Amino acid sequence: MLIGERVGMYPDPRKIAAGKAVPERLFGVEVELENCKKHPGPPAKYWEYKEDHSLRSHTGHSMELVFSVPLGGADAEAAIHELVGILQYLSPENSERCGTHIHVDVRDLTVEHYNKFLAAAYLVEPILLYLYAPGRDNNAFCLPQYKGVEPSKYRGVNRTATEVYGSVEFRMFSGTDDAIKLIGLMCTLGRLCEKSATLSPEAASTETAAALLGISVADIPKEALLYMPSAICASVLLMGDTLGNEPAIRRKVPMPPNPIFDVVQGGA
Repeated sequence: MLIGERVGMYPDPRKIAAGKAVPERLFGVEVELENCKKHPGPPAKYWEYKEDHSLRSHTGHSMELVFSVPLGGADAEAAIHELVGILQYLSPENSERCGTHIHVDVRDLTVEHYNKFLAAAYLVEPILLYLYAPGRDNNAFCLPQYKGVEPSKYRGVNRTATEVYGSVEFRMFSGTDDAIKLIGLMCTLGRLCEKSATLSPEAASTETAAALLGISVADIPKEALLYMPSAICASVLLMGDTLGNEPAIRRKVPMPPNPIFDVVQGGA
């Protein structure tokens, strides 16, 4: 059974035009902006302007730009290039409060593939954080699973979005106006979704995490390596508990051991 059937949101029937980089999977993108010098923004084909009360505005307007509908392939690439012009017009400021959230459409995944995608996301979470969003691992709006948190909207990997949008939301990324980075993130997450289909508990490792992201172990930031034992544990615990026919949308994952916490407690 497909995840879309389980949550009452059937896969999108639209044909996705092939792009140069972004895969033929649907994505949702949300970009948070503070202190925009101009308001409202210019008319946009692919974007909607929304208020975001979690942001601050001292000298301008704060808002969130979101895809008007899920996009993939060539349309997603066109939307990102349109965003560049919008941001030039708005002239926003980027702060530590601003984040970029990317939804990956999972309505077409089987329950088994969906659970493995979540497990893969937990496995690579510290790498994504320290590669693309250093300093956000303690952000209250995107806490990582490897710190033993329960499912919630405000997690680095938000699986509760599946019930609302038919997606898995990745909330850990920093605010950005870099089109190449945004396209790269969609490519990375699309690859992760595809490659996760063959993930098994026995294969969960730092080497597998690197392969899922298309990088080498040498490319992993040393800070991320410290958290990999906990990320591996979270991934294995999820897979070990969900290899049946139930989607792991809200299932609690036991808190994984953290070597850093062990060192602190051992030295106390």
